[in-house]
Order: sequence, then structure tokens, then C-alpha cells
Amino acid sequence: MKKTVLFILMLGNLSAFGQEVLFLKDPAIDSIVPHWGPNRRHYIHPYIAIGMAIDGGEQGGRIRQPHFFDETRFGFRYKRRLNGVFSLGGDLLYNVQNYSLRQDSLKILPDTLLYKKQRMLFHQLRGAVFIRINYDKRGNRLGNYIDLGAYGDFNFAHIMYTRIKNADNTLTRAKTSRLKYFNPLGYGLHARVGFNLFSCYVQYRLSDFFYPSKHLPELPRLTAGVEFFLKK
Repeated sequence: MKKTVLFILMLGNLSAFGQEVLFLKDPAIDSIVPHWGPNRRHYIHPYIAIGMAIDGGEQGGRIRQPHFFDETRFGFRYKRRLNGVFSLGGDLLYNVQNYSLRQDSLKILPDTLLYKKQRMLFHQLRGAVFIRINYDKRGNRLGNYIDLGAYGDFNFAHIMYTRIKNADNTLTRAKTSRLKYFNPLGYGLHARVGFNLFSCYVQYRLSDFFYPSKHLPELPRLTAGVEFFLKK
């Protein structure tokens, strides 16, 4: 009888010891939810984009259309997931707007001279913020979503390229920089519809490219394009 009781007590101690050891074990690494990923708390990815002007600009400064590379960009986007529906985010990017001006009797931008070809380039550093609305089940993917936000530009360079046809049918090319009539700061609104690894965007520039005192016609304000993501 004593041996039986002693055996039962030993089994009880072994069981308690086994439970204690299991309790002290660290959880499996696979059970820890990561904080970084397309549908996690934080996510950063690079992207490229091309766009085209929708409106042709104001009279006197109209551009040639259609032209599918009025805008090109490369940037990085950060997204902070709030819950299953909403996220906040921001962009930092390099943007180039490239407009080929129409040459006709109404042109006054930046002068009334008519050229064989005339292009205006704006090199910009841009920061943007947005709120994201997700509307489908997506697992650890970006999925489908709508972004609404605003942006600000620093136009650090404005360059004009011209080509003149001479009387002897030769061409004279010129590059003009350090132009003083354009506004270095800009801002506007933007929206996006995303489909996992690419998105379609539209943006509207609220600010003026040129100082109001110069009385120059404005270039296109409305632009639409496609973004391609370089990271899953």
C-alpha cells in the first residue's frame, strides 16, 4: 500500500514538473505576427509612374495632345495600417513634368515667338499624404483600395528647350534655364484607385506655375496616370 501511494505521488510530481517546463517555453517564432508587410501595420515600397495631361492648359499656353509622357516620377510610399479598412500614408518622390507647347498665333508663353518645337520641363521634389480606404479581403497583399490626399511641390528647376528652323533649313537648338517667372512652390489634390501591384491616379494642381504678376497663361492642371509598384 505504501509503495502504491509513493508511486502515485511520484507521478503527480512528474506531471507538475512537465507542465511547468511547457509553461516556461518560449512561443514558436511562427506564432509572432510581423509588423511589416503589405497588409501589416507598416509598409514601404518604391514605385514608378507615367501620366498625361487631361486639360490642354489655358489659351496662349496650350500644349500638344495627346502626349503620354507629360509626367514621369519615381518615389517611395509609406503606409500605416489603422484597422481592416483605414490606413494613413505618405509619399516622397521625384517628379518631372514635360510639356510640348502648341505653336500658333495665340501663343504667348513665355513670349509670342513661334518655334519649330518648344518644350517646358519642371523638375520637382514632392511630398504627399493620403488616407486609404480598403474594400476587399486581401490577406497579406495591398489588395484593392482608394486613396484620397494632398501634395506639395518644390520646383527646383525649370528648363525650356526650343528648336528654330532657319531660312537655310538648318535647325538651331537652345536650352534656357534659371527662368525667373515660375513659382518654386506648388500644391494640389490627388486620388488613387489601387489594384495590388499598380494603381491609377488623378491629380489637380491648385497652385499656379507662374507668378500672377507675370500674367502668363497656366499649363494643364489636371493629370492622370498609372503607377507601377517595384515591390510585392
